[in-house]
Amino acid sequence: MNRILSMDNLEVFKSVYLEHYPLLIAYVRKNFDTEGHEEDIVHEVFLNIWKKQGRISVKESSVRAYLLRAVRNKSLDWCAKHGRKSSVTMALETTAEISVAPSDDSRYLENKELEQEIRDAVEALPPRCKEVFVLSRYSDMSHKEISEVTGLTPKTVENYMARAYKKMRQSLKNYLVSFVPYLLMAGTFGMGWAEISFSIIF
Repeated sequence: MNRILSMDNLEVFKSVYLEHYPLLIAYVRKNFDTEGHEEDIVHEVFLNIWKKQGRISVKESSVRAYLLRAVRNKSLDWCAKHGRKSSVTMALETTAEISVAPSDDSRYLENKELEQEIRDAVEALPPRCKEVFVLSRYSDMSHKEISEVTGLTPKTVENYMARAYKKMRQSLKNYLVSFVPYLLMAGTFGMGWAEISFSIIF
């Protein structure tokens, strides 16, 4: 039975807090540059919920999704206020470490060029489409997890991913095809950008 949880019940509130707190902290740490303030952000979300005595009731099966969305929105507000970065900008600025020999300048330059081309293609995506793509490909979140965080339906998440791949394929396919020999050696040098490239091409 899918019960309705009333957040003005202290025992219910405490149970929800203890069950979901570790997940919410981990989510903020992974996806936002909050300078160690993730606990403050999560605590503020729970404090706001408690202040709305009797005005918040959530289906038991939807509590995780509700909290993730609340923490996501609070984290975005915090980052905007303090000039910090969200998962989208953090991911695009973090390059995969490829174990290429320092003496192999040509391969290093090819890899950096590939990174930049993919980064530019992701930046060119529509905002919501870009957020979904980054959460999937850079934060390793499933469509279900992205749905819970963003409030989008799993089908909508799937559609955004398909749209992202289509747009990036149009922008990059001719460029990436020339890198296929390099990408085939990616297992030797690490994945990251190469893995994303394969998913765009094929």
